[in-house]
Amino acid sequence: MMLQKDLVVGRWLTRQELLTAVSIANGFQADIHVRKGTKQVNLKSVLGTYSLFPRMGDAITLMADGADAKEALAMLAPIFSGASLDGSTAEKTGPPHPIQQ
Repeated sequence: MMLQKDLVVGRWLTRQELLTAVSIANGFQADIHVRKGTKQVNLKSVLGTYSLFPRMGDAITLMADGADAKEALAMLAPIFSGASLDGSTAEKTGPPHPIQQ
């Protein structure tokens, strides 16, 4: 069953956090994708996820399809919505590194 969760990215994400999200996604059997605007990528792909590089304030949709889809979304949504990896609320001051378009 396909599940989806609409989110607004709640803080600036580092490359390491995106890599962690990819690693977490790869721990699930479900197919997991993230959409920003018209672009959709496989969240299990490092290059795909980096190419999307969601920024603070971006509207995204997490989508999961499979037996463990609900658990996958529950684990991944907090990373994008604003909780830091240690469970605290991270600062929202600006990007941790230059972002080039």
